[in-house]
Amino acid sequence: VNGNPIGGAQARPTVATASDGSFAVVWGDGSGDIVGQRYAPDGAAVGGEFTLNQSVGGYRGVPSAGYTSADELIVSWDGQGDGDSQGIFARRFDADGLPVSDEWRVNDTVSGSQGISNLGVGPSGEFVVSWTAPDSGGNGVFARLYDAAGDPIGGDFQVNQFVKGSQATPWNGGRAGTAISGENLFFAWYGNGPGDSEGVYLTTMTVPEPATMSLVAIGGAAMLSRRRRKA
Repeated sequence: VNGNPIGGAQARPTVATASDGSFAVVWGDGSGDIVGQRYAPDGAAVGGEFTLNQSVGGYRGVPSAGYTSADELIVSWDGQGDGDSQGIFARRFDADGLPVSDEWRVNDTVSGSQGISNLGVGPSGEFVVSWTAPDSGGNGVFARLYDAAGDPIGGDFQVNQFVKGSQATPWNGGRAGTAISGENLFFAWYGNGPGDSEGVYLTTMTVPEPATMSLVAIGGAAMLSRRRRKA
């Protein structure tokens, strides 16, 4: 895939598929950039590699990507950018791989290290980005929701209710899975939780505002639920 085999370690690839079967592969190129390559449905490369980030210098890696129903490509990653030396950033591109937005910082909270982003795209173009960051008990899972125009719906919110220990800690490869279906958000991660100190957990929330939450320990070990009032 990568056309620059000597440009440092090429790592952490992710693939996003458009509605017509075309797809994009996105990865960190080892020199601090997030790069991508588009492909036709038959696997033929479309154009050359392109750089997704605008900011320069420092580290960027662990991208996550998804296409909307209008075939707009959205990519998130962690690393250095405007306003945060270790944050979560994102950018939107049209079906031809041309940017339709500037790079922006996803996380409101800039204290500590925000890392290991994951992106889920809904059927109407809305999307959610999740990541791991420090919380009161160690590391936790946080997220932010956006509408189809790329405008944020509220600020950062914490996904995990159980805060003792670490959830999806980035330093040993943890990553929260994120998805949108209809009016529901789904987040899955591993870490410390009820019934298992190294288990896999699932939370569901309603959208656009996280109003109800439930935590399920995969395998049926335990379930916690609570309600959150809308602001």
